[in-house]
Amino acid sequence: KQKTKKLMVSGTITQTSDYCGGAAPSEALLQMLRTPQALEGKKIFVRKGTANDASKKVITETLSDANGNFKLQLPAGVYCLVFEDKSSDFKTPQNDKNNTWDEACLKAKYAKCEYTFTLKNKFIEGVKVNYHKLCSFRNPCSKYSGPTPP
Repeated sequence: KQKTKKLMVSGTITQTSDYCGGAAPSEALLQMLRTPQALEGKKIFVRKGTANDASKKVITETLSDANGNFKLQLPAGVYCLVFEDKSSDFKTPQNDKNNTWDEACLKAKYAKCEYTFTLKNKFIEGVKVNYHKLCSFRNPCSKYSGPTPP
């Protein structure tokens, strides 16, 4: 039996963040939060296909290093990269006194890959995947009606 040739994919995981409260932020602080920073120790999961479909098992995972870099070795194919919150089965969070969740919106976000790529016969380098950290009270799939954090 012939061994399947594996191809390398390499890239960087970065993070940007929302400003989540307190005194009015300076433009410099907002700019810093919007600027992608290397994210160390972030897990990324791989599924086959162009959508994050929980019926397709995660085929591998990797962790970013101190500079946010990651490497994967995969056979030729089409792949979907997702972060840990999308690596297990989809579950709608429970509504509570402050949050009402929009299930259709959540399902659409869950199905979206962070990055998709096709491996044919050469390595792929320079993949950039950004993790955007939202404020807990500012989820686009939730209506938040609680107090504004200090």
